[in-house]
Amino acid sequence: MKAFTAEASPMSAQQTDDPVPNLLRDAMASVTIGFTIYDPQDRLVMCNEAYLGMYETSRDLIVPGTTFEEVVRKGAERGQYRQALGDVDGFVRERVKRHQNPTGKPFEQALDDGRWLLIVEHKTASGYLVGNRLDITAQKQAEHGLHLYANVFRHSGEALMVTDRNNCIVAINPAFARLTGYELAEIEGQNPRILSSGRTPVETYQQMWANLQSADFWQGELWDRRKDGSVYPKWVVISVIRDESGELTHHIASFTDISERKAAEERISHLAHHDALTGLFNRYSLQERLGQVMATAHRQHMPVAVMFIDMDRFKLINDTLGHDVGDQLLIEIAQRLRGSVRESDIVARLGGDEFVVVLAGMEAAFDVYPVASKILQRLGEPYDIGEHTLHTSPSIGVSVFPGDGDTVEQLMKNADAAMYHAKEQGRNNIQFFTMDMNVAALERLELERDLRTAIASGGLELHYQVQVCSVTLQACGVEALVRWSHPTRGMIPPLTFIPIAEECRLIDGLGAWVLDEGCRQLAAWQATGLGDIRMAINVSAQQLRSEQFVDQVRSTIAIHGIRPQDLELEITESVAMSDPQAAIRQLQALRDLGVQLAIDDFGTGYSSLAYLRQLPLNVLKIDRSFVKDIEVDGNNASISASILALAHSLGLKVVAEGVETAAQRDFLRERGCDYLQGFYFARPHAAARCREIIESLALPRPA
Repeated sequence: MKAFTAEASPMSAQQTDDPVPNLLRDAMASVTIGFTIYDPQDRLVMCNEAYLGMYETSRDLIVPGTTFEEVVRKGAERGQYRQALGDVDGFVRERVKRHQNPTGKPFEQALDDGRWLLIVEHKTASGYLVGNRLDITAQKQAEHGLHLYANVFRHSGEALMVTDRNNCIVAINPAFARLTGYELAEIEGQNPRILSSGRTPVETYQQMWANLQSADFWQGELWDRRKDGSVYPKWVVISVIRDESGELTHHIASFTDISERKAAEERISHLAHHDALTGLFNRYSLQERLGQVMATAHRQHMPVAVMFIDMDRFKLINDTLGHDVGDQLLIEIAQRLRGSVRESDIVARLGGDEFVVVLAGMEAAFDVYPVASKILQRLGEPYDIGEHTLHTSPSIGVSVFPGDGDTVEQLMKNADAAMYHAKEQGRNNIQFFTMDMNVAALERLELERDLRTAIASGGLELHYQVQVCSVTLQACGVEALVRWSHPTRGMIPPLTFIPIAEECRLIDGLGAWVLDEGCRQLAAWQATGLGDIRMAINVSAQQLRSEQFVDQVRSTIAIHGIRPQDLELEITESVAMSDPQAAIRQLQALRDLGVQLAIDDFGTGYSSLAYLRQLPLNVLKIDRSFVKDIEVDGNNASISASILALAHSLGLKVVAEGVETAAQRDFLRERGCDYLQGFYFARPHAAARCREIIESLALPRPA
């Protein structure tokens, strides 16, 4: 063991015959662990080559017999050994403490160049200090990396999720829990599909798995559902993790909530396609959508109408009352426009007070007129803006695809030209680009205006057509028929002005007037001794749907003091069958008042006998089309006979309309028809002449 005395050089102890020191020396030279021995006086006995390399220290500084402090200070002076020193005095003091009281426990030493050493020192029984130093830099770097990755995983602002080879969840980070509301214990071992909201297209998932299989990577947008049930969009990045042999071991997914980004994109998209003030489509969006509508209409061979609308006197209002009032007026105009058309129609603002409406899905080009007329009326009504009541009106120009243009530009240009023509015609009117339609539209508009005036000023009158009992051939009732004698056009047929009244929502006022005037006339006849006469009055679909109609009938009966059973309300078959359940409820309420109920034009619609049996009816009227030529037309004869049999089986009385010959009268009488009505007995007449006819029919009459 003499070779390990202080007189020996660090690694050049003299060979001896004793093999043990030689073997130990050779072993210390070959190992990568730094090895040192200091004697009880803290003088170096020996060290190996690995120790020198760890500190990058030359051998002439470390020779046997040199104290630890001398080694340190010499190394510091020569610029060597510095990586391990730092504060030399402090380093020495700490070394002396360890020499005096070595714990034998490992401790770590950080070198200035970033390396780490693990040092273990212990004292022998003879007072020697034996030290081992192991370079653990790689291990520390690995630990640091793992610690870094763990911190990144834990503190990442993005939600992270790890699944195993079977795509079962094995790990999540706190951001995942915050975003989804799920803790790991709730979803561990489950498939991530539990997060699915059902809004993501199947094709997206198919593409995701295809990319993961081919490229080990996918990113895209998914819609998921949180634990609380709320649905949100997220941007997802998924990577495949494989082992050294290339086998899939895990998937790692990171994702963020992109709700705010999506909302911002939608806001940007909305601003790009909509008018900022009114929220209507802007010019760009109008042209794009009109092109799509025209392409569809071309394939389906259907018309498309474009209406250019300019508000009259708007500039005066805007300049006089200020832009704030003008803006509020434009917003109200936009709301009225939207409320005047279907949701599927296009409404746009081009700028200023110019608007465009596009109508599609029409069967005929002229179907645009009722909508244009409605817009003309609606936009012409007063506007209450703040403390102001404003009056403006629209000038409307209409072009229709394909006749007025087969491109977006041409169709809009022609509608614009028609609008300017409306301005030239005095404003507040509708002009079509096509002259023939223009003439028809102008005539219809004039009729609508005159009809409004006639209803308001008493320009309508009732004529009455008698109904006779088929047994006695005496008058038993009359049907009230509205007539309009136009001051310049003469008598306007009901088939002309009734549809206008329905389209322009004048039918409620017109129907209320007919009901009141008919009941008034019946009361007047009864007051002068003309009794046992029933008054039949037609009811429109809009009246029947009105919640106020039953109360209106009740009030009218009370005002004129007639008996409820003397009033008969007629509804058409098509009106009753359009909404049978609602009709049943409304008709039952009327029947409870005591009035008689009749279904008109039976056989011309699509009645369901099941519903017909449920309707609380008293009377069924055979349409005149089945009575015509009944004496010579076998089909009409069979149909009329069948209707009579059906009605009587249901306990209903039957009125046959359109009786014009004695043969028709006799045919119907022989088959038990209860009442007859037609030109054979009398045409419709004003009240005075109708009374004369009723009185004449009371006299004996040859059969």
